[in-house]
Amino acid sequence: MRPLRYSINVTLDGCCDHRAISPDEDLHRHAAENLDQADALLL
Repeated sequence: MRPLRYSINVTLDGCCDHRAISPDEDLHRHAAENLDQADALLL
């Protein structure tokens, strides 16, 4: 059985509003690499 991993973007103060920051190229690349490593996505 494969491990299940869950991910959500949360700031240190507990905010999970995706509009609160403007992603730069490094953050976008990091997120894309994480998605590329996934065997399956649950939406």
